[in-house]
Amino acid sequence: MLTSKYNKMRYRINRKAQITIFVILAIAIIGILIVVFLPKIKVVVSKPVPEVNLQKCMLEKLENSEKIILDQGGSLNPEHYFLYNNSKFQYLCYSNEYYKRCVMQVGFIEETVEKELIKNIEKDIDVCINEIKQEFNSRGYEVEVNGNQVLVDIVPKNIFITLNTTINIRKSGDERVIQNIKAEKPSSLSKILAISTSILNFEASLGDSNPEEYMSFYPSIKIEKKKQGDGTKLYIVSDRDTLERFQFAVRSLAWPPGRV
Repeated sequence: MLTSKYNKMRYRINRKAQITIFVILAIAIIGILIVVFLPKIKVVVSKPVPEVNLQKCMLEKLENSEKIILDQGGSLNPEHYFLYNNSKFQYLCYSNEYYKRCVMQVGFIEETVEKELIKNIEKDIDVCINEIKQEFNSRGYEVEVNGNQVLVDIVPKNIFITLNTTINIRKSGDERVIQNIKAEKPSSLSKILAISTSILNFEASLGDSNPEEYMSFYPSIKIEKKKQGDGTKLYIVSDRDTLERFQFAVRSLAWPPGRV
């Protein structure tokens, strides 16, 4: 019986010794591999992504311009407008006579808004490009930029902005070429402008519109109609979810003061 216990104990000791030897060998092998292959191992440093930075900057400029232009009837500098609470409601359909239906003052509203957005963003897009140039110059890169044409497309559920440019970034044989940066943002502006166009068509053909009918068909859309003393009607068409809005003025079938 003592012999049996002695044999079991010796087996356990031998097994632990074997495990220890295997561990030592494994550590030794790993050490050899590190010594042999370490000179060949390269540390991968993540490169800055100029496309992402440009996209963020472009969207920021788009949102800033969008707010100004949409609050002024689709124009950056409206000439014919009704001033209300320090906001310039541009007349999009107008008649200076009483009892006369209004005449449309712009063509296609969506295209007009796109052009105004492009005009305003192009002034600021150099800021985005200069930020990229400064960032990469500080890292020792040489940056060459050719062209900065901006395109804006208002489509259902989105707004797309494209910067048609070619940016060459070079450093010690490493060269990157970036072209045609695109960005998008979710938006209900297409729907808002379509409904606004329909309202204007009713004003031009019938002399008035009924916001309640539109809101019954489009529950997510809110339409405010504010009548002024001179016969002007101010419209605020907004989306209840995105909070985007479009403001404009109309003067159609105006009645003289004192007439009901």
